[in-house]
Amino acid sequence: MKTISQISKEIGVSTQAVYKKIKKEPLSTGLQGLLSTVDNKLTVGETGEKLIKSAFNKSDVSTVSTNPLDNLTTEFIRSLQAQIETLTLQNTDLRQQLNEERQHSREQAEKMLPLLEQAQMLASNAQHLQAFDNVKPQLTEEKKKGFFNRIFSKDKQ
Repeated sequence: MKTISQISKEIGVSTQAVYKKIKKEPLSTGLQGLLSTVDNKLTVGETGEKLIKSAFNKSDVSTVSTNPLDNLTTEFIRSLQAQIETLTLQNTDLRQQLNEERQHSREQAEKMLPLLEQAQMLASNAQHLQAFDNVKPQLTEEKKKGFFNRIFSKDKQ
């Protein structure tokens, strides 16, 4: 933000000349909403500064005086184009990161597959061991009985 006196010094004209030019049409319409007062001094944003300077530039007087809104529209379009470029770059970066994350996920899944197969084998072996532990007492009980005990025992099966 610059004051009117700063702009007048840059252009090389008096502050009064800048104020007069601002109050005349079509520049006054083009600057609506671009002027503000800070500490009792009239300040102008970058777009308004460009409009004022172009109004004093003899080669651009016809362009500014015919339609100052064209300059605002052009500046607005440039601003939007810059934003689009920034968003496009961000989008490209995010897509790259997403692709890297997908690749990492695939690699992790490939590493986990053998581990899952091992876990299934361990679970199967654990079931077999438990079944064997359930059958083992029955087998050892029959071995403890001798030949004659089996024949002459009162508990016949």
